[in-house]
Amino acid sequence: MHFNFAGGIIHTVNRGKGSEIMTYKTGSNTSRTGTRVALVALALVAFSLAVLISPLGVSAEATDIRDGDLIYNITSEPASGANGTVVLVGIESAPATVTIPGTVVHGGKTYNVVSIGAEAFGWHTDLKSVAIPDSVRSMGNEAFNNCTSLESIHIHSGLTEIGANAFLGCTSPKFYVNVDNGNANYSSSDGMLLDKTGSRLIQARNATPIAVPDGVKTIEDFAFTACDSVVKVSLPPTLEKIGAGAFFECHNLKSIDFTKAPKLKSISMNAFSGCHELGTADFSKCTELKFIGQNAFEGCHSLGDIRLSASVENIGTRTFASCCSTDFFITVAAGNTHYSSEEGTLYDSDKETLIKARNTKTVAIPASVKTISDGAFRGCNKLEKIVISSEIVTIGESAFNGCRNVAFSFEVSPANPNYMSDNGMLYSKDGSILIQGRNVKSFVASPNLVKIDAGAFLRCHELLAVDLSRAVGLQEIGTAAFQMCTEIETVAMSQGVKIISNNAFAECDMLSQIDLQTATKLKSIEFNAFESCYSLRTVVINAEVSKIGDNAFSGCMGDLFMFDVDVRNSNYSSWDGMLLDKNCTVLIKARNTQTLSVPSSVVKIHDDAFGGFDLIKKVTLQPGVKTVGANAFFGCTSIDALIFTGDSLPGELGLGSFTMGTEDSKAAVTVYSSFDASSIADKGLSNANTNFTFKPLSGLFKVVIDVGRGGYAVPDGVQYAKQGESIKMSFVANPSHRITDIIVDGNSVGPLDSYILSDISSNRSVHVEMDTPSGDLRIFAVALTAVLIVCVLALVLRWYFKHKTHE
Repeated sequence: MHFNFAGGIIHTVNRGKGSEIMTYKTGSNTSRTGTRVALVALALVAFSLAVLISPLGVSAEATDIRDGDLIYNITSEPASGANGTVVLVGIESAPATVTIPGTVVHGGKTYNVVSIGAEAFGWHTDLKSVAIPDSVRSMGNEAFNNCTSLESIHIHSGLTEIGANAFLGCTSPKFYVNVDNGNANYSSSDGMLLDKTGSRLIQARNATPIAVPDGVKTIEDFAFTACDSVVKVSLPPTLEKIGAGAFFECHNLKSIDFTKAPKLKSISMNAFSGCHELGTADFSKCTELKFIGQNAFEGCHSLGDIRLSASVENIGTRTFASCCSTDFFITVAAGNTHYSSEEGTLYDSDKETLIKARNTKTVAIPASVKTISDGAFRGCNKLEKIVISSEIVTIGESAFNGCRNVAFSFEVSPANPNYMSDNGMLYSKDGSILIQGRNVKSFVASPNLVKIDAGAFLRCHELLAVDLSRAVGLQEIGTAAFQMCTEIETVAMSQGVKIISNNAFAECDMLSQIDLQTATKLKSIEFNAFESCYSLRTVVINAEVSKIGDNAFSGCMGDLFMFDVDVRNSNYSSWDGMLLDKNCTVLIKARNTQTLSVPSSVVKIHDDAFGGFDLIKKVTLQPGVKTVGANAFFGCTSIDALIFTGDSLPGELGLGSFTMGTEDSKAAVTVYSSFDASSIADKGLSNANTNFTFKPLSGLFKVVIDVGRGGYAVPDGVQYAKQGESIKMSFVANPSHRITDIIVDGNSVGPLDSYILSDISSNRSVHVEMDTPSGDLRIFAVALTAVLIVCVLALVLRWYFKHKTHE
C-alpha cells in the first residue's frame, strides 16, 4: 500500500509474514529532501501511535474472569466501599437453563453483573430459559442471537437498554417475552417485545395466527425473521413502517392483509424476501404508501396478485425479482404519476422502463421501452422467446437470470446499438461480453469473448459441457455464472482467465474436471467459487494465483478431490493433496481420505477445513496447532479417532470447531490425549449429535517419523496407532537433494520413496536420510566453476594488457 505525501510516496513493502519495510521514492527530489520527508512521515506515524496508545485513545484493557461456565469482563474495580462491575460476555457451555448471578467474587473482590454483552449467548441452540438478575441494566446487540430453543425471557424493570437484534433468530414456537410494567423503556404484549409506548414492535413470536398489537407504528428490522411457524399476520390500522428484513424468510407466511393498514408509508429492503408461500400483496387501500425498498419481495415464488396504490413513488431495484409464479400480475392504480402497468407487467409512468415482467411464454415489449431493469425477468422459467428491439439501449444486471426454459432464446435487432444475439444468447454489441446464455447441452465460447456476466447460465440444468479454451482473451467468469448447473461434468478453461468470481461454479454437483492448469493467468478464485462441487477431482493451482477466497472449495468432498499447487506459487502450497499457505502454517482445506495427519508445521486450521468430509476416520493434530477455526470438522460423521499429540488443547477454538455430528448422522468419536480434553464437548465447540469418549494417549503406540534436511515425509512428526494398525508413509526429497536411506527401528531398508509400517504392536521409529546431489554432479559442478574462473581471469588479463598498451 502507499500514502501520498508532498514530494514523494511512502511505500510499505511486504517482506514476509509479520514484517513490513518502509521505503521512500522521491522522483526528481534530492536524497536530502527525501530524507527530510521520510522523517516527517515517520514523525507523523509516531505521533499517531502515541495518540492511539494514550489514555485518551483507548480504555484500559478488559480482564476476563470466570464463574462456572460464565465469562465476564471487568469494567470497573471496587472503590469507596462500592462493588466493582462486570459485563457477561460469554458462556463456556450453555445448559437448558441458565441463572445469571447478581454478583461474582474474584480475587476476594465483589463485582456486580451490570450488563449482558453483545452475542454473549449467541448460537447456544440448547438454551431454553435465562434468569436475568435485577443488577443487569443493559443487553448488547444480538445478545441471544440464534438461540433457537429459547422459550422465555423476563425483562425486569431495571433493564432499560436492549441492543439491536438482541433476540434475532429466537424462533422457538414457545418463545415468549415478559416485561415488568415498571420498565421505563420497554413493554410486552402477547409475548412480543415492544417499546414503552407500544409504537415499535421490536421482537415478535414464531406463532400463528399472530396479530400485531394496535398502536404499533413500526415493525422493526428483523422482527419476524425466519419465523417458520408464522402463517397468517394481522396488521393494525396504526402501522406506518415495516423495517428491513422484518419478515425475511418466513417461508410459510401465506397471508398478510395490507388493506387493514391504510396508513402504511414505507416497506424497507428485504422486508418479505424469501416468503415462498405469500400469495397476494394488496396495497390498493394503502393510500399513503410511497416507498417499497429493494428486494422487498424477492424470491416470493407464489406471489400472484399485486395491487399498487396511486401514492407509490419509489420502488427499489429487484423488488419483485424471482417472483416467478405463473399467476404473477401487477396492477397499478390510475392516477399514479410514477408507475404504470400493462397486462400484469410493471413499467415506469412513461413505459420507457420495464421493471418487472410476468412469467409467460412470450412478452410483447412496447416500442417505447428503452430500459429493462435489474431482475425484470429473473426466474421466468416459462419464457421462450424475447425480442430486443433497436430502441432498448440498457439491460440491467441479472435481468434474465434463471430463464431456463430449453426453448428460451433472444432475438436482437441488428440495428440495436448496444446488444447482439448469437445462437439465441445475448451479448454486448461487439460480442466481448456474454450477458445471458441459454439452457443448452453444451457451450463453446467464441474467440473474442472477454467476460461471462453474472448469472449468465444460472440453473441451466441441461448444460453438460463448457468449452472456454477458444476464448484466449477471456478474463472474467462472473458471479454465479454457472451456479447450480447441476449436470455440468467438464469445463475446458481459457488460458486468459484472471478472475473466477464468487459462486461461479457453486453447486455444480456433477462437475468432476476443470482444467485450471490451462488458466496460466489466473489470479483470483473468489469465495464460494466451487462450493458444493461434490464430484470435483484434482484442482491445480498455478503459480500466478494470489487469492483463494473463503469457502472457495467448501463442500468439495469427493474421495478423489485434492490440490496440486505449483511450487513457484508465492502464496499457497499443497501437502498430501491438502491446500496450505506458502509457509505450510495454515491448513486451508484438507481432503476426504480415511486417515489424515495435519502437517507438523501447521499452527492454524482454517474455518471449515474438514467440513463435510464423511470418509475421514482418523485425524492426528500435532503439538504446533494453536488455532482450530469455526466449524473446522463440521459434518465429519465418520471420525472415530481424534488424536492430540501435544500437551494441551489448541489455545483458540472457533464456534462449532469440533461439531462433527449432524441431525441426520450422529458421530461417535474417541479422543486420545495426554491431558484432559473433555472441554471440546462443550456447547459452542460441539453439539448434541457428537458423542465423545476420552482415552489416554498412552493406550496407543508411538511412531516417530524423522526426516533429515532436504525433504519431507507424509505423514510427519509423531503419529500414534492402535494394536495391529498400519501406517503408510511416502517420502519426498527437494530438487537439490536425494533420499539415501530409510532407517526403521535402527535398521536400514534402503532408499525408498514409500514404506508401510504393518501390524504395529510397539513403539516404532522411522528416520529418513537425505543427501546433496551425487558425486558425479559434484564433479561436474566443480569443473564448471573452474572453467568460469579461467574465463573471468582471461577477460581481466585482456583488459589489463589493453590499457597497459595505451599507456
